[in-house]
Amino acid sequence: MVFIGTDKPIYKPGQIVRIRLIAVDSMLKKTEDDVTVEILDAKNLHIDGMAEIEFPLSNEPNEGIWKVRVLRNGKTIDQLDFGVERYVLPKYEVRLLRKIGFCPMRR
Repeated sequence: MVFIGTDKPIYKPGQIVRIRLIAVDSMLKKTEDDVTVEILDAKNLHIDGMAEIEFPLSNEPNEGIWKVRVLRNGKTIDQLDFGVERYVLPKYEVRLLRKIGFCPMRR
């Protein structure tokens, strides 16, 4: 069994994708099974050179759903999808209105 996750579900171009992966046996104890991890971008292009847990995105990546696949003996045993898109945090404004005649209490 393999558990795989990222530090967040959606990334902006240029950010680093942090991937966590652990392989366990049926008793949930760490196993030393050999697995292969591959990353596919939104156009299903294989991203080569994955040698570490942190994967930096380029500033112009293929936007959409990316995949992290874990393979054993060439067969996919787990997959995690995450999004890459340009997004902007929503902006909002807070206004405080006070009633006419409001007088703060004095001590």
